[in-house]
Amino acid sequence: MGIDNKNVNNSFIVPIIQKILHLFSIISAYSLISKKFWKHHELIPFWFGEAYVFGWLTIIVLLIYIIPTNASLFLFVLFLSIYRLIDILIGVSEIIFIQRQGRKDEDGHYIIARNVERWIILLFVNFIEIVVCFAVLYLFWGSDFSAEITEATIAIYQSTLTLTTLGYGEIHASTGPSHVIVIFQLFYFVYFFFLVAPMVFSAIRTKEITNEEYGETQNTVYVGMCADILHAGHIKLLEKASSLGVVTVGLLTDSAISSYKNDPTMSYNERKILVESIKGVSRVVPQYTLDYTENLELFKPSYVVHGTDWQNGVQRETRENVINTLRNWGGILEEVQYTESVSSTKLKESIRNNN
Repeated sequence: MGIDNKNVNNSFIVPIIQKILHLFSIISAYSLISKKFWKHHELIPFWFGEAYVFGWLTIIVLLIYIIPTNASLFLFVLFLSIYRLIDILIGVSEIIFIQRQGRKDEDGHYIIARNVERWIILLFVNFIEIVVCFAVLYLFWGSDFSAEITEATIAIYQSTLTLTTLGYGEIHASTGPSHVIVIFQLFYFVYFFFLVAPMVFSAIRTKEITNEEYGETQNTVYVGMCADILHAGHIKLLEKASSLGVVTVGLLTDSAISSYKNDPTMSYNERKILVESIKGVSRVVPQYTLDYTENLELFKPSYVVHGTDWQNGVQRETRENVINTLRNWGGILEEVQYTESVSSTKLKESIRNNN
């Protein structure tokens, strides 16, 4: 029996996770800094990623050895450790649910790695970070364990044992808070190393990325569309976009379309499959609202291409927001003459009338 691709791809979970990650990325220092200085994730220099990871590890290790656990300042160390655990979780999840989903070839979705060996080293450092960050939690709630944990070295040792033996250590949880810490650490470990890591390494494509390929000499183009019923107007729009540079299509989600007109005929995943097959489209990403701002700030395109139909009507405000956002980095709005005789809405009405 064959597999029904329509049913397989019609998932609502992945778009929800992507939306959550977009929201949480605003608290990630790595995301905020990298998006400000580099247009594309692939162009972030090695030194920045390495300094960020090793810097966090060094700071937290130094603080847990310098600041006594009974000092009020140790609350700050606790906050940094919890923040870093969330930061790592956001980072690895973005690789799977956003970067991987944004690239696809004949072999399926993939992730670009400029240096696989470096990935392995940083993954190992992330493991050490997780151990140390949880050690801080062990220190803060040290009295809740069978033998009180008061020293940083013992906390790191116990955190390592909990991960590597799945909870069977010399010191065990004895009260509520300590049970929660151990459970959270084990779930974190399972997600990170048994789910995310295998998915990452199975989807890696080794490739050299150059500035000529991304952003410096080749323009990037963003096109927002519904693509519920594809017609000649869409193709004309995408041909114009591909003539300007590398095209990213921001495909409106089902809820985004429903916010200003009738529900779409096809689901998001069905529409995504169709748009990905169009010549000149490099990648398709979800656009969660009618407003473009979130995706524009994420991708910082050189151009946005749209039809002239949004100069009036319900999308007029959206157009103004696009123009204002593009001004922040010198982006340009290119408008293609709207095809009056053809539109998705008219085609739907024609089908209804004929039926």
